[in-house]
Amino acid sequence: MNNKWIILMILIMALVATFACGLASPSGLGSEILVHIRIKNETGQYIDKYWLGSDSQHGFGDIEVGELTDYKSTGTHPSGYRVSSIVSNGESYASILLPFIYEELESGELNIVYQLDLDNSGEPTLLEELEPGKYTFTLRLDSMGEPVLSVFRDE
Repeated sequence: MNNKWIILMILIMALVATFACGLASPSGLGSEILVHIRIKNETGQYIDKYWLGSDSQHGFGDIEVGELTDYKSTGTHPSGYRVSSIVSNGESYASILLPFIYEELESGELNIVYQLDLDNSGEPTLLEELEPGKYTFTLRLDSMGEPVLSVFRDE
């Protein structure tokens, strides 16, 4: 009878430790709420290298014409996704920014607000940062051949 209690206590302790580790892990219940981003290449050109974030922390590698990449995760703070860069056909395009406007605060300071048509309705939404969830960043070329980003919220 004594051995059964010891085994039961060991099992309970193991379950508690496993659950606690899950809460602390990046994918556990206690993890930071994330923004998940994938890239769609609608430039008509092969992309040799694409990265997202101010410190190039989220590399997507090469992206074929028309390809939709897998999701990469970042925090909700705009530094993880507000700027991106590509290399395509030997040309380097740095600092591709999400569409934004400056909004003047009561204090007179200027605040960056992102102007995104998340649901493709034609009506932009003004956001200080993306809400947690999944997004597709669609990369196209404008009439001058410069890359531009559109952001759509995925279901």
